[in-house]
Amino acid sequence: MIAATIEPSYEPSILLAREAATWADSVEKVLSTAGYRLSVVASVDEAEAAIARHCPDVVITAASNRSLIFYDALRGNPALNQRPLLVLITADTHIAPEKFGAADIILPPEPTYIERQLQMFLQLRLDNQRINQQAASSQAEIKELRVTIEKQNRTVNEVQLLRDAIIQNVSHELRTPLLQVKSAVALIADDVEDKRLIVYAENAMARLEALVKNITMLGQSLEINISPIILRDAVEYARRNLGRVWQRKGEAERIKLFIASDLPPIMADKQGLSTVLQQLIDNALKFSEKNGKDVEVIGKREGDKAYIAVRDYGIGIPEDKLKNIFDLFYQVDSSSTR
Repeated sequence: MIAATIEPSYEPSILLAREAATWADSVEKVLSTAGYRLSVVASVDEAEAAIARHCPDVVITAASNRSLIFYDALRGNPALNQRPLLVLITADTHIAPEKFGAADIILPPEPTYIERQLQMFLQLRLDNQRINQQAASSQAEIKELRVTIEKQNRTVNEVQLLRDAIIQNVSHELRTPLLQVKSAVALIADDVEDKRLIVYAENAMARLEALVKNITMLGQSLEINISPIILRDAVEYARRNLGRVWQRKGEAERIKLFIASDLPPIMADKQGLSTVLQQLIDNALKFSEKNGKDVEVIGKREGDKAYIAVRDYGIGIPEDKLKNIFDLFYQVDSSSTR
């Protein structure tokens, strides 16, 4: 059964115009027993009227000028949702194919051969329709994905702009009142005999000052600028910035550099790298004893890569907490007594 070969639920329909052809009876018999839905009309004129009623997948006629005119009309008919496969039957094997240009297939009047060729062409047509449907579906999905990606990109850009604006505005707005309070505490210190509260206030001011500086540094490091840099320059830049922080004054001598002399220039963002190093060195100084071992900054070359590390000999991080240190805003000790 042709239906089983092409598609289990698909029964192709054929419109056959007999035109008193000698092969018509045998072709009708073969196609009827092959599982097609067959409609038979006496002539091409009747076939033209039957097209709208039967909406066939295949039209078969004998080769004639009237058939070619009929096929030309079918090809140009915009009312057809899907044009049928146009088949001409002729015993003349020497006729040039271009003479029957309106037809899709030209076949000899051999019923079994006709049935096999129809089976193959209908299968190809069905496969082509399926491919076109999949392609159309894929195009629609691609279009939808593009729209989604564009929306996400716009959202990301808006969030980045908002984030940058918040960081810049917060650091700017905090700096002025912080300076005023710092000056006020310094003036009060001259008139107060009990210096304990003054020291407490100064320490709090120093922490606020460091926080504002960190926010500023974060804002500056958001714009990545990759260029050739000297690794030692980035380290020295971080160390100089730390030396300007109130809590770290006088601690620069605790920072020891072990930067390999054979390090070539590297491709990196100097501002961002210096910010990271400054935070790491600051933590190393904060959580290690002043009278203990030094904080070491180590830079070395391995193959085509440069490695840099900050090492201290302080309290360290418990092994079970190491997996969490890159979580956003994670603190090993988050207690209120910290």
